[in-house]
Amino acid sequence: NHRRQTTGRGMRWTDSEWSRIDEAETGEADDGDQEGGDTDDSLWVVSVEIGRKGDFVAPVEVELTWADGVSERKTWDGEERWVRWRFEMPQRLEQVVIDPDGVWALETRRADNYWRDRPSGAGGPLWWFPAALRLVGHLAAPWR
Repeated sequence: NHRRQTTGRGMRWTDSEWSRIDEAETGEADDGDQEGGDTDDSLWVVSVEIGRKGDFVAPVEVELTWADGVSERKTWDGEERWVRWRFEMPQRLEQVVIDPDGVWALETRRADNYWRDRPSGAGGPLWWFPAALRLVGHLAAPWR
């Protein structure tokens, strides 16, 4: 979930009366149709929620990629059933990948480890191919 950081919409008390705050006053931009070129100084409020479905508890790497191409990694210890991270950034969040290096090669459901803000232009229907190659590499020589 991500949205522009803005002042509140609604009503405001000034000069002993209520007045409506319209969208032009808030400076709020439509967060659905912008193409990467965030030129104003407002921040994106980004909330990333990740949950664990099974009972296996272990740390896992999570890679966040922002609209400007910068990636950062965070480690989730996995002890709680879910974790929520909140960021205020000048860029939109483009992609989240859980276990980007394929360390958990025996995981049976990797399809839910990926989230993208928009469909990927590269890869198309073969988005899974690089992950499958990593898995085969781990199975061929798991204890090198």
